[in-house]
Amino acid sequence: MNEFKRLFSIKSDQAENEEIKQRIDEASAISGTNLWILIMAIFIASIGLNVNSTAVIIGAMLISPLMGGIISIGYGFAMDDVEHIKRSLTNFGIQVFISIIVSVIYFTVSPLSEAKSELLARISPTIWDVLIAVFAGTAGLIALTRKDRVSNVVPGTAIATALMPPLCTVGYGIAEGKWNFILGAAYLFFINSFFICLVSSLGFHFMKVVDPSQEKKGSKKHIIFWSFVIISILPSVYVAWNIVNETITQNNYKNFINSQFRFEKTQVFSDKIDMERKKIDVVLIGEKISDSEIEEIKENRNAYELEKYKVNVEQMAVSEGVTEDEIKNILRGGKTVNLNGEEIPISEIIHDSDGYDEVKNELMILYPEIEEAGIAQMRDKDGEETKALIIKSQNELDSENLDIIKKWIKEKTGSEMEIIQSIDTVTE
Repeated sequence: MNEFKRLFSIKSDQAENEEIKQRIDEASAISGTNLWILIMAIFIASIGLNVNSTAVIIGAMLISPLMGGIISIGYGFAMDDVEHIKRSLTNFGIQVFISIIVSVIYFTVSPLSEAKSELLARISPTIWDVLIAVFAGTAGLIALTRKDRVSNVVPGTAIATALMPPLCTVGYGIAEGKWNFILGAAYLFFINSFFICLVSSLGFHFMKVVDPSQEKKGSKKHIIFWSFVIISILPSVYVAWNIVNETITQNNYKNFINSQFRFEKTQVFSDKIDMERKKIDVVLIGEKISDSEIEEIKENRNAYELEKYKVNVEQMAVSEGVTEDEIKNILRGGKTVNLNGEEIPISEIIHDSDGYDEVKNELMILYPEIEEAGIAQMRDKDGEETKALIIKSQNELDSENLDIIKKWIKEKTGSEMEIIQSIDTVTE
């Protein structure tokens, strides 16, 4: 047992408390050097997000001095040192303020205003972001408190926690007036910072960095500070619980669609889940499925824990030999085209192309008015295959937005696509 404890002990190479405090103070201090490094890092991260370069973003995170300020706040809470907390919060607040201002300036003057995948990835924090902050914060804390600093841990921690990109994304949201970017990225930055701070505070206690004689036990301030920690963590726990439930529901929904809507001559053209309204919309294209079979599929949703959801299914039939113009007419009007009275499976004319899920999801984030989107491959009147982006929306998009989407699609997929609009053809 003693050998086991020795194997996992982190006390043997732990630095002296005074040395740890000195390191924390140095890392959290704001000075001309640190501020200029921060400004350069923000510019680099903003450019990386703007041009969608992961390597550039990683470079910015490596030189960012933000982590020191967060750990310093955690140290202040562990020591129950009001002055230290105030000083650390002030310094960190100045860093955050400067970071947002710099990123706003960059995105305001940048000619590239389109949100790409690296920006979109910062507006939807999940429970995994919380876990990353906890584990990365713990690793960084252990490295900081060693006699000989572990050189590869601190840079890795900076990359894992990704404090810079959310701040730059907030700047982008302010510059472009997009509240979903501002709120989503701000919350991601908050949970990263908060959980690193919390882990740091608990870690300092666990490693006995805090001298019991220095703690002001039983003080009202001690109670106030820890009450604030608990109050702050409650919304995060609530949101994390919702995120877990949403993730489970999304997985159940995908399994339901993939397993239940499998037909030989009919395909799922588009599907969408609305968690707020408890509704699933599915558009089928191909041979008509009988009403009894559709009802059976709806009943089967209970096996996927989707019993609270209403499933709406719309079917569209397409015949062989139909031209591209006729397909557009089907999608816009929801009518079946007959060729010499014979119905032909849609699989011979059109299919929803695989591998475009990320593109479709990003498009619907950029344009919330788009309810559904599908990238399909069809034959034109000369028999040549061509790709088309087919979208469903409440209102028709104007020509300017369509041109922007065309350019964006070409950049994302490398293919030019015609856009076919379907205006509110899905019925409940």
